[in-house]
Amino acid sequence: MIKYQIGECKKSYNPNDEPSNFVHVVMKKIESVDSKYSYLNSDHLEGMVLDFWGDGRQTIVTTLKWFILLVMEHIDIQKKLQDEIDEVIESDILVQLSDKAKMPYMNAFTVEGQRFANVEGLSPSRRCTKDTIINGYLIPKNALTQPLFWGTNMDEKHFKDPFTFNPDRFLDSKGSLKIENEPMTVGRGKRMCAGKSLADAELFLIFTSILQKYKFTHPCGPIDFSSDSCVLIIPRPYKCKIEKR
Repeated sequence: MIKYQIGECKKSYNPNDEPSNFVHVVMKKIESVDSKYSYLNSDHLEGMVLDFWGDGRQTIVTTLKWFILLVMEHIDIQKKLQDEIDEVIESDILVQLSDKAKMPYMNAFTVEGQRFANVEGLSPSRRCTKDTIINGYLIPKNALTQPLFWGTNMDEKHFKDPFTFNPDRFLDSKGSLKIENEPMTVGRGKRMCAGKSLADAELFLIFTSILQKYKFTHPCGPIDFSSDSCVLIIPRPYKCKIEKR
């Protein structure tokens, strides 16, 4: 599938045009005069595209599973989200990324949903390259450090009632998006997830499109928010009732 898609992109490539996608950008870099990327070939390109597709697929799918659980548990929040969708987007119009800026409650939900779900509770380990003192603590050279995202996201110093799901914590008194303490979902600084902007766009487009068309309810008993995994925190398989709006 990836080879086919790359092949289709290559057919539309014109070195004189502005690149319109990632494949075009890479091809232009490879072919540019004195390019330091001239060693790259089709195998490298396929590997990079596979990284984009594979690394983000599982986290996006898992996050959406948590989002569905949350709107089944909080029907009032689901209704508020759908009311906002109906106000901003006509029912027969496809959701556009440009709609995102007009939907503060949906944005607050996605931020709070990622904080609450803690899909990536642990981040990859990092090796300290030299003796470093942080807040009075010595981190010796070659020590391995592993940030605990879950601990930060559930810290009462940063988030009041952290075990309560509440999108309103990221809204001001006028209902506008206000993020004073951003949750640790993709890291910070130069080592943060390179796909953050893409993931944010995908979550908005997919989840908004789903809620635009469907209502979700839980068919039986209390909702189970537990997980059997600890690295990528995936909810246990669950049932849901899906009705067309």
